[in-house]
Amino acid sequence: MKERLLKLFLFLSGIIFLPANVLALTPEEAALRSLDPTVANVNKQGTIFELIDDVMNRLPYFLGGLAFLALLISGAIYVSSLGDPTRMEVAKKNLTWTVIGILAASTVFIAIKVILWVTNPLQLG
Repeated sequence: MKERLLKLFLFLSGIIFLPANVLALTPEEAALRSLDPTVANVNKQGTIFELIDDVMNRLPYFLGGLAFLALLISGAIYVSSLGDPTRMEVAKKNLTWTVIGILAASTVFIAIKVILWVTNPLQLG
């Protein structure tokens, strides 16, 4: 019962906090809005490179939130195992795959940024 409540709590907190994390302003947008509060990005027209760059600027925040949630779940499983070797092993495997996922996502993010930097005639980002 406790494990189900923990999973429900973590799931609901992810639903509440991840969208706020993803939809938050990037530091560049916050700086721009602090200079001119009338600036709005609602009807911004641009190239596909600007769209990809905008998505790529928000992606680390989203993946960071997911990674944090996965680390939190792994830690909760490990702590609630109470010495049970099978549950401890499950928690260790979850932690390992979480770290591998963080490294893989970081590698893909860097590769896409490099590809955009090389191919973009506007030299964004």
